[in-house]
Amino acid sequence: MWKIYDGTWKALWVSRAVGSRSVGQWFSGQKKLTAVGLTCLCFLMLTGAGCKQGQQSPGLKAQEKRTVRIVTFGNSITEGVRDGVNSTQTYTYYLGKILKEKGFQVEIIRKGVSGEDTRGALRRMEQDVIREKPGCVTIMYGTNDAFIDVQEDEADTTPRVPVERYEKNLQRMVQTLKQNNIKPLLMTSIPMGNFGLSHLGIYKTNGINFKLEEYVEAVRRVSIKEKIPLVDHFAGWIKWQERGHDIDAWMTDGMHPNPKGHRFIAAAIFNVLIKELNK
Repeated sequence: MWKIYDGTWKALWVSRAVGSRSVGQWFSGQKKLTAVGLTCLCFLMLTGAGCKQGQQSPGLKAQEKRTVRIVTFGNSITEGVRDGVNSTQTYTYYLGKILKEKGFQVEIIRKGVSGEDTRGALRRMEQDVIREKPGCVTIMYGTNDAFIDVQEDEADTTPRVPVERYEKNLQRMVQTLKQNNIKPLLMTSIPMGNFGLSHLGIYKTNGINFKLEEYVEAVRRVSIKEKIPLVDHFAGWIKWQERGHDIDAWMTDGMHPNPKGHRFIAAAIFNVLIKELNK
């Protein structure tokens, strides 16, 4: 049965993601714990979410060494590469790395297009996704669909793609994947932080994420309606923000993740995906 991940980050995923490596090594690539790594480790200890002695990690069933082909499908967040982020620092790369460390033979294909919304996604889905014959596809759209181009007019809250159309587009993507015997995994967008437009017009009045929140809710509805797993990045990042963490430290520009942000995204996906791969 598909399960929905509620975005609480209770296990923070990293205890399962890093295997024998320390939390600090995973986040910093160094032997010493970083501030974020230490926070993660403390959170694991407080919640007791790590694997107890004698318990097997969720990746152990992967020793069958079966090949897993995954497509990550989305906009510029999925494309990943930009100033400050190279191809080996994207969440697609990190996800593949985690799975390989857990014993999977994995082929993971990044199919992100900068500036794209769900309309463009539907147009290229057959070519870029279906023809790759993946076993699973992650879908992350919403930031561009919800974007308001005329920020100066506070009376105009027209997004690029109406939320009703966005929800139908997502559902159509999911149903297309199912019809081709491909497992869909829906994901909410990460929230925006101190993005350049956050101080203009409608965004200054209502908050930078006020419109995006409607699209996040649409993703959640589709996941429930279609009975497919959900990785709720938006909820997870907001919870950490409410606990006093600066999510802008995980982004390059208040919208796109930096390498640290990509690690968080990859670990969240792993926490949900591993349950499906081990079924």
